Amino acid sequence: MSKIKLIITTINEKCDSLEFSEARRIIELNITELQNPTYYSMLNANASVLVKHILNQINLNLSPLSRLEQHQINEINKHCTNFDISMLKRTIKNCLHLLQRPDIDIYLNESAKTILASMGAFIQRETKAHH
Repeated sequence: MSKIKLIITTINEKCDSLEFSEARRIIELNITELQNPTYYSMLNANASVLVKHILNQINLNLSPLSRLEQHQINEINKHCTNFDISMLKRTIKNCLHLLQRPDIDIYLNESAKTILASMGAFIQRETKAHH
């Protein structure tokens, strides 16, 4: 079996066993080859979605979220769900830049999207809306 086919098999297995962080690591190391339609078609459904997501982040020039950023988003979601505005304000004070990412919507729950929008926390969206 060729090296790329072995890599694809490994990615598919990692996705099947829900080891997405390991699958992502392997995908990122082999992203150039995986863009080839022949190899891309060999990926299972979960793996192909993950490859599309990674390519989209690369095209938007976005770096993956760090553990700290993931924690901050989880805290934002938790405070919004609990409607704890005081703690929400303290949390976003240190990570307002994170809310300006173009892909932030996929990480926020509906409560967070609504509350943060009403607070005017999405600065880039507001400036785009005025133009």
